[in-house]
Amino acid sequence: MYHYRYQGRTPNRYAAQPLTLHWEAVKHLLRYLRGTSDYKSSIYDPSLGHDSSLGHDFQSILCYADADLGGEADMSKSTSGIVVYALGTLVIWKSKKQSVVAQSTMQAEMIATAYGKVEIDRLRDLTSEIGIASQHITRRILNHGPNCITTLNSGNFQSDSQHLRLRYHSLHEATAKGEVEVKHVAGTEMLEDALTKALGGVKLGEFVEEIGLG
Repeated sequence: MYHYRYQGRTPNRYAAQPLTLHWEAVKHLLRYLRGTSDYKSSIYDPSLGHDSSLGHDFQSILCYADADLGGEADMSKSTSGIVVYALGTLVIWKSKKQSVVAQSTMQAEMIATAYGKVEIDRLRDLTSEIGIASQHITRRILNHGPNCITTLNSGNFQSDSQHLRLRYHSLHEATAKGEVEVKHVAGTEMLEDALTKALGGVKLGEFVEEIGLG
């Protein structure tokens, strides 16, 4: 069983009193880092064709965004996972613990989608700075939660959480203006599963191949 104590409003992250399971988690992390230290992303060459299965599209910034629900044991917070391709090249793959407690899968996916939008906005600004006309670049977020997408497009979102409302309205306004598209994709096609789920070696290898690392 996990044990924690509060220091102010922030829970102890086990650095002061680690248990055996925490040391095992650190060793697991170090083995992962050693085993993946030579991973690299393949640079996409548009002259070789178009591979939509990997998000390779020279005219788009494409983000796969998803979340688990309450997977963090101590505070029941969810984890966002995103995989982002910019102009055909894998540039971001990461997970992040959400700052508020989502009370439904839809809310968790909404937060993950908003997280993806932040990264897309940064890449939009970057491509603009290096002289790539942003009006010619499609910005799209793929999510497999139909309730999340329906709620986002309906303009009808109710929550007591100011953080959730701000994320929702920012997304809704961006989609209404055509600044970003949010589309549904089947769960079997979501590329970021390894970022929100604990996978074994075989599944991790499949994930690496799916997103184009090697």
